Amino acid sequence: MKYPKSGLMALSLLLTMSNHLVAQNCEDQNFSGLHYEFYRNAFIPDRDDNPNYLYYPGSGYFTGEANMDKLTATSSAADGYFFQWANRCHDIGGSGCGGANGNTKGNLPKYSHNGVEHRFFFSTHIKANMCTLAQSYRLLGSDDTDILNLSNQWGFDVMFSESELDQHLANNAQFEDVCYIYGTDLSQDIDGLVLDYEVQDNRHVNTTTNFLTRHSSYVKSRGLKAILWTNPPGGAGWLKSGFTGGPSGNAPLVFEQMDEVALFAYSKTSDVTSELYAQSRLYMPVNSEYNKWVNRQKLYVIVGLGGFSLDKSKEVYDFVLDKKHKGVAIWNNSAAYSRTDCDSSTYKMLRCLATGDCLPAS
Repeated sequence: MKYPKSGLMALSLLLTMSNHLVAQNCEDQNFSGLHYEFYRNAFIPDRDDNPNYLYYPGSGYFTGEANMDKLTATSSAADGYFFQWANRCHDIGGSGCGGANGNTKGNLPKYSHNGVEHRFFFSTHIKANMCTLAQSYRLLGSDDTDILNLSNQWGFDVMFSESELDQHLANNAQFEDVCYIYGTDLSQDIDGLVLDYEVQDNRHVNTTTNFLTRHSSYVKSRGLKAILWTNPPGGAGWLKSGFTGGPSGNAPLVFEQMDEVALFAYSKTSDVTSELYAQSRLYMPVNSEYNKWVNRQKLYVIVGLGGFSLDKSKEVYDFVLDKKHKGVAIWNNSAAYSRTDCDSSTYKMLRCLATGDCLPAS
């Protein structure tokens, strides 16, 4: 059972404990306060005073299928979220839903059989979406009969065990319209579910709106936060995932259903402030003064650290703080990192994004 927590208080507690126990870690020297939520795409530490935890600490952690067991085995005061990839559709049998977009890889989780990696493929948007919902049902503690009802209604197979997967592959080359129901009930161990809806498979706006409304309503009915990640808003992948922006689009409707929604900044983002401002306005329900839009406080910025810079990190920090957004989420993106290498560019970016201490000197 995790302790009661508040995100900003959690990080302060974590760092305070670290200051006494882990003198060699960089944040002990440089931590100077936190002004917003600071999320990490990393497994949550088992406790807040663990001197061997690998990452710069956060007020919340997004943990995927590979490390989901850590969500149930922690006393950390930080918030814990499960990170779920939405299933995309593929061009199976000429369905035309995904092949044109280069979605040649199947969906997660990966499954290894006789030394060969297999993924999961869906022939229609609705089957892909309903499998995503069925997987959420398992993760948030709904009964298996609810999962089977989805399967029967929408015409896909569900498998609950590796033995079922192995049996299927004995007679089939791959998983087509098969939904793997992995994991266990996390509803008492997490604070919310992060759905990464980077499907990019030519979805109609109504398909996306209806599904995300249903999915977020289900997550919130379990007493948890519904958090949405997408491709960079306004870009080609975002549009192909079934979003349109502005007052006449569906993005503001989807935004209203969510507890939090992510913007995106990465190495190819040239003018960070202008780009983030343009992304955020796509979710506004009316064309009005930005600072009067109260719900902008539901937005936070994902930062892809690989290839990012200290100057861009400072722009993100200023944008989030000045506009009173929710916070920052870190996606490591293969950036080299060590908690004890205080002169590394990655550490300096993390320090800047977390605290506003953006000086280049160590």
